[in-house]
Amino acid sequence: MSAMISVCKYSRSVVIALTLSVLAGCANKPTAPTYYTLKAETVSAGQQQLPANLSIGLWPVELPDLLDRSGIVTLEQQNRVYISSQNIWAGDLGENLSAVISKRLAARLGTDQLWSYPWESRQAPDLELRIRIEIMSGTLQGPVNLEARVTLRDNRDQNVVYSRPLTIQQPVVGVGYDGYVATLNGLLATLADQIAMDISTAVGR
Repeated sequence: MSAMISVCKYSRSVVIALTLSVLAGCANKPTAPTYYTLKAETVSAGQQQLPANLSIGLWPVELPDLLDRSGIVTLEQQNRVYISSQNIWAGDLGENLSAVISKRLAARLGTDQLWSYPWESRQAPDLELRIRIEIMSGTLQGPVNLEARVTLRDNRDQNVVYSRPLTIQQPVVGVGYDGYVATLNGLLATLADQIAMDISTAVGR
């Protein structure tokens, strides 16, 4: 009888141990990452702001090494950054930025002559636009800052039309990384709108 009791106790102990092991394994299972992408905010195509047939070539948006990575970068304190391993970009951030800015810029300028690099070597665009992002970060609670250097070059006379810094700041719209990425979308829309105004002023009709 005592032997049967011992066997039952042993069996219960094994079951409990296995159950705890399974639960521990589930608890330690890594959480799947969340993937994000930037998108151009919807805007109606504007009236044509440029001379007819004037073409603009947009070079790939340049990023500092800190931002050129898959993990979303935010600030924790003034001199501390956090690179998330669970909230990451779905693709190449530089390519995503170029596509978003290009789409918004073409709509604001009312042109279909905005070319993305690479373009045909036999026909260079009339103007070349370079955008270097220098800062694109903030805390999850905000604000979020965007600083860029924008340079427009005229290939027809090989002169720089203008080269200027742009600084934009916006409060966070929403909560967590969803709100943070939505805020970045707004910053990029504002950046593209300002660039469109500058180009229109410099070489517009």
